[in-house]
Amino acid sequence: MKPLIRNSLMFSLVGSTLLVPALMGRISSNVFPKVQAVALPAQEVNQRLQVVPVFTITNNQGQPLLASQTGQDKRKLGIFFFSQQEAQTTLNQIKAKTPQLGKSAQITAVGLDKAYELTQRSNKETAFRFMPPAKQMQAAVKVLQAEGKKVQQFNNIPVFFATAGEKEKGYLTIQQGKQQVIPLFLSKEDLDGFLVQLRKKNPKLAATTKVGVGSFEGTVKLLKEKNEPQLKQIAIIPSQESLKFIRSQQPAAPKK
Repeated sequence: MKPLIRNSLMFSLVGSTLLVPALMGRISSNVFPKVQAVALPAQEVNQRLQVVPVFTITNNQGQPLLASQTGQDKRKLGIFFFSQQEAQTTLNQIKAKTPQLGKSAQITAVGLDKAYELTQRSNKETAFRFMPPAKQMQAAVKVLQAEGKKVQQFNNIPVFFATAGEKEKGYLTIQQGKQQVIPLFLSKEDLDGFLVQLRKKNPKLAATTKVGVGSFEGTVKLLKEKNEPQLKQIAIIPSQESLKFIRSQQPAAPKK
C-alpha cells in the first residue's frame, strides 16, 4: 500500500436517520507487510464503515437539524461529528440560543456508512458534511511535524496507524475474532494505548514502531478504487470516547 491514506449556525428541521454497532479488538504484535494497492465491492467498504459511530443533532423523531450557512453557499447544512463531545457542545449552543428548538434536540448516533452516503448525495438545497475533530487534527499536525514536514494545519479527518520493523516496515495489526486487521485509529490517544500494550508484550518490536497519519477521505478512496486482497485487512477503529457514549445509551440488562 502506498503511504497509507495520507493524505455561527442557525438550525432548522429536515430529514431522517439512525443506528450503529461497535467494534473491539485484541492487540497483536504481528506486522502486516506493506503492499502495492489495487476496488473492494461497495458492500465490503460499507461493512468497514458501518461499525463506526458518528453523531448528529436531531429532534426527538430522528430528523436532523440543518444549519443555515452564510456566504455564497446558501444550502442547508447537516453536520456529522466524529466526536460526541463536540456534538454535545453544539447541542448546548442550540439549547442556549434557540430554547424552543432545543427542547426536542438530541444527539443521535449514525453509522459512518450512512453518514458518508449522505455526504456524497448533496444537492442544490441541502448538503451534509463531516466535522473533523479539532483535537485529532492537532495531533495529526504534531505527527507530521515529527516527520519533518512543515505543516501548521490538517484539514481532513485524520486516521492514525503504526508501522514497525527494523529493515522493511509493515503495518501493525490487531486480532479481531479469527482475522488479523490493520487498525486505522480515529483517535491518536487510542493508538498510543495500543502501543503501550505492545511495549509490554513485545518490547523489541515496539522499539521499531513509527506512528503515521493519513486521512479518512483518502482511506475510503483507496478502498473504493483498489482491489488488492490485503486491503480487506483494513479496519477503521472508532474512538473509545464514541464507544463509551454508545454503551451509555444502551438499556441496562435486566437483573436476574
